[in-house]
Amino acid sequence: MNKDIIKHFNKLLTNELTSVRQYLLHFSVLKHNGIHKFADKVQKELTEELEHANELATRILLLNGIPNFQDTNQISEYHGKFTKNTVKEMLETNLKLEVKGMQDIKEAIFVAESEKDFVSVILLEKLLKNEEEHFHWINAQINLIEIMGIENYIKTQC
Repeated sequence: MNKDIIKHFNKLLTNELTSVRQYLLHFSVLKHNGIHKFADKVQKELTEELEHANELATRILLLNGIPNFQDTNQISEYHGKFTKNTVKEMLETNLKLEVKGMQDIKEAIFVAESEKDFVSVILLEKLLKNEEEHFHWINAQINLIEIMGIENYIKTQC
């Protein structure tokens, strides 16, 4: 198989592993601060991202490549002080991850299609659909914060 496809899959694997680390941080902080509904949603996203990483690693191996579990991108920082703005900041940093993920998946789809690797295309389209769903959910939450205010939003998430 094409080494370029494997390179793109490893880039996507790095994105997924980065998301796992960031969502784990956010889940822990939210749970610790009593924002249970939002924490549960983040935990669900964390599980999905871990499943995506596994699917990508499996596909890389099937293409006779080596999955790169070493690389990760930088995640958002938490400085130990939870404020009312922390929730919105989490959503905004997660939105950035989803945007990058969608762009990278679209690039990988282009490469896989040009190589006529339609099995990879099917997997990538499934991942893209999931990333788009995450993107729209996060956007909706940010819009709700704008409409109802952060204090009222947080009350709905406890």
